[in-house]
Formats: sequence, structure tokens, C-alpha cells
Amino acid sequence: MSLEYLAQHGAPLSRLDDIAQKLRLRICLMDPGQPHILYENRLAEEFGVSRTPVRQVLQRLAYERQVETRTGVGTVVPRLEGATAAQDFHLLAGLFDLAADTAAGALDRPARALLAELSVLIEDIAVADGQDTDRRDSVAGTDAARGAKDPVGHTAMDAGAHTAGDETSGVRALFALHSWLITFAQHLLPEPILADCAAAIHWRVLRRLLQQEGPQHTVQRIILDRLCTGLMSQNDARAALQRIARAVTDLARLGAFQT
Repeated sequence: MSLEYLAQHGAPLSRLDDIAQKLRLRICLMDPGQPHILYENRLAEEFGVSRTPVRQVLQRLAYERQVETRTGVGTVVPRLEGATAAQDFHLLAGLFDLAADTAAGALDRPARALLAELSVLIEDIAVADGQDTDRRDSVAGTDAARGAKDPVGHTAMDAGAHTAGDETSGVRALFALHSWLITFAQHLLPEPILADCAAAIHWRVLRRLLQQEGPQHTVQRIILDRLCTGLMSQNDARAALQRIARAVTDLARLGAFQT
């Protein structure tokens, strides 16, 4: 769910939800090749709360399989194995296809209410894409000027710094849209255990997607825009799940996620 959307439209968002969503984004941006420790006391200080709500949030993230509790270590964000990337995408698409086989009937009122948020989220994606393009054009002009003055001194470090800044808004928009998709799919999946399993895998898939480079993010936005455009005209749960499954399959074809 988009935190920006909830804030702008006055929807209730608890402090726990706010902390959880911020930690989800942080986890998605961590180096997936290394484990990371989350310290309760540091998080409590950062968010200005006691350790109790932090512990509750970490328990929620553990339920989502985003973190693990290890004896003698604490709460750990596990590393992602590169060899299992294609498997994650294939499994997620398969779960949505399986759910589509058992789903029936028109979307209910809560599902339609969720769909009403899509136009805002798609707009956020478009705005972020435009901002990133403008920044890249500006950076290109600056780089050209630097190169004219000092063709040797323009280093790879400069380029790396630009890339990190350029993608911030786009990454946040992609994260918000996937958060919405996870919530929407959980509502459509008829079996709670299946819904929880799909959500856990989807968060893992999102970690992989947000680690991709800028050009691949652009392709991700195209795939998601096509998906959302189709969903907004959809009134059938089965067809909606099938569309989501196809989008996951398309995302799997990007880069190292080829199946």
C-alpha cells in the first residue's frame, strides 16, 4: 500500500503500519547477497518509540518471511540466493495461476475500493519516470561539461553516485505499487494459507526487482502499467489473478530472472 496515497487521502495508518512499511522498503534496498542484522534498540531510537512496537513490527516481518530470528544473533534479514531467483518468480506466477483456477465471481466491494487507488499509483509511476528522465538528461549535460574540462578525471564513482540518486523516486513508486499488488492479491486469494505464501514470495521477488538497474526499472514500469490498466477494467477475480500471473512471468524475463 502506498504510504503517500494513504497520507494524502486521510486513510488510517497506524504507527506500527508506518514503521513496518518503512522497514519493508529498507529491506528491499539492502544488498541481497549479504545477511543484515536489525537491532531493536537502534530502530526504537530511530523511530522514536519503545522497543515493544519495534518488536511487534519485527514479528510481523518474520511472519512475512522477510526476517529471521536467530539465537544469539537477533533479527536477521537473510541473504537471497541468486540461483533461486527464477524459481521464486516461477513459484509466484504458479500460485496466482492456481488461485485463478479456484477463484470465481465478480470482485467484491473491498476489491473494487482497492482498484480505485490504482489511478493514483500509476500516476506516481509516470511522475517518477519523468523525474528520473529529467535528472538523467541534466546529469548527462553536466557530465559532458566535466568531460570537456577533465576527460580523465570523470570517474566511475561519479556515475555510481548519479545512478543511486536518479532511481530514488522510481524505486519508491515501484515499491508502492508492488505493496498494493500484494494487498490486492491477498484479498483475491481464496485460501488464507495460499495468500500468506504468495505474499511472502512476492516480497522476496520485490527485493530482487528493486536491485535491478535503471533501464530494467523502466521496463518494469511498462509491464506494471499494462497490468494496472487491465486490472482497472476488470470485474472478475479469476481474470484479475491471471493478469497478475502473466505480469510476474513477464517480470521474470528481465535480466537474471529469465526462466
